[in-house]
Parts: sequence; structure tokens; C-alpha cells
Amino acid sequence: MAKEMPDYLYHYSPKENRNSIINNGLIGSHEGNWCIYLAESPESWKRLGNDLYRINTENLNPIDFTSADETMDEVFYWGRIKGKIAIPKEYIELIEEDAR
Repeated sequence: MAKEMPDYLYHYSPKENRNSIINNGLIGSHEGNWCIYLAESPESWKRLGNDLYRINTENLNPIDFTSADETMDEVFYWGRIKGKIAIPKEYIELIEEDAR
């Protein structure tokens, strides 16, 4: 990545995924084979009807991240746990709940 890794990145997900994310962390799509999409700004992908999570990157390996461009509006995480692309629940905080 051209830019230094920020301390926190953000992820939006439908509230239907809340219990799974809180209990299991974030797991890549399709059985964990695709990257996890994150953003440097909590406003980057804000949509109605989604929970907002803050990801602490301090203990995640910086080589597991790539970005689409230097703005880091779109950050891809490729790190694997037990063969699946995943971010452990210990690094994830629900900071805004979908109120609907």
C-alpha cells in the first residue's frame, strides 16, 4: 500500500449479519474466499439500513491489505484464519447500529 495503514478502518454490513459478525468476526464472501471490503472513512460506503463497524488494524498484518488507490476509500483485506479470509471479532467494534 502506498499510504501508511490507519489505526482503524470501517465496514458496513446489513443488520442481519450483526450476530454473526459479533460472534465470529468478519469472514470473506463465498465461504471466505473473497476479500473483506473496508474503507478509511466511516462515510465512504454509508447506506441506510446497515450497521457500521470499526476495525482496529494494530494487530493485523499490513501485507494482508491492498487498496484500489492512494485515497484508501476502498481497502481490501486478504488475511486468512483457518483457511478463510477473516478478521477476528476481537478487532471489531459495532459503532453504529441500523435503527430500522
